[in-house]
Amino acid sequence: SADITSAYFQAAALDRVIVMRMWRGGLPDLEDGSPLLIRVPVYGLCDSGRGFWKRLHHEARDCGFSPSRVFQAFYYLNVPVESPERQKKEDQKEGKEEKTHAELKTVAVLTTHVDDLLYAYLPEGKEYMDRLLSRFDVGTQETGSFRYCGKQFNTTPEGITIDVDDNSRKVKPVRIDQGRPNTDLLTPGEISQLRSVVGSLSWIARQGRPDILYLVSKLQSEIKGATVQTARDA
Repeated sequence: SADITSAYFQAAALDRVIVMRMWRGGLPDLEDGSPLLIRVPVYGLCDSGRGFWKRLHHEARDCGFSPSRVFQAFYYLNVPVESPERQKKEDQKEGKEEKTHAELKTVAVLTTHVDDLLYAYLPEGKEYMDRLLSRFDVGTQETGSFRYCGKQFNTTPEGITIDVDDNSRKVKPVRIDQGRPNTDLLTPGEISQLRSVVGSLSWIARQGRPDILYLVSKLQSEIKGATVQTARDA
């Protein structure tokens, strides 16, 4: 994984005119309220995240990567490899002279979440990935075991595992006084706790616990008019 340092300042230049008013005590030698013409994306503008993606999109394609038609923040790199065995079989069927035939092999993949990159490559893809990353000011790079977008990635001899254990441990139960019957309606304060718990469970279910997706969906539908039983189910 890798994160891009001050990504918005490395984004594509703005393609529209934006004028801002100088904030109080802002830049030296400029009066408060002075107009500023904004040339690069800054935090808080809707242009910023998209501007960085546009720059990354351009650089990735220039380095040979192709964007997925389905998910355009996902990129892959194919290189031709010789496959004489396949062509030999085809030539034998058609009675042609044997010749080599090039096939495509995926040697690198990259996905992005704003300025956080997740990537993998085979030895043949290292040169291309290094070339792409060299075009940005990259901060932390991690390999093997790391957190990415709230999920923990671990590389083992058996493969790659992804878990959301840390997020799950942070979810606190709704506090319910002992002895209350399950049919009691929750108080506004308890409803607020329930919304927080269900919101956290919703992210956990989508990212790493598909087995509880239905249960979380059921809880979401029961928040209005929730009872003590609903909180205990959560």
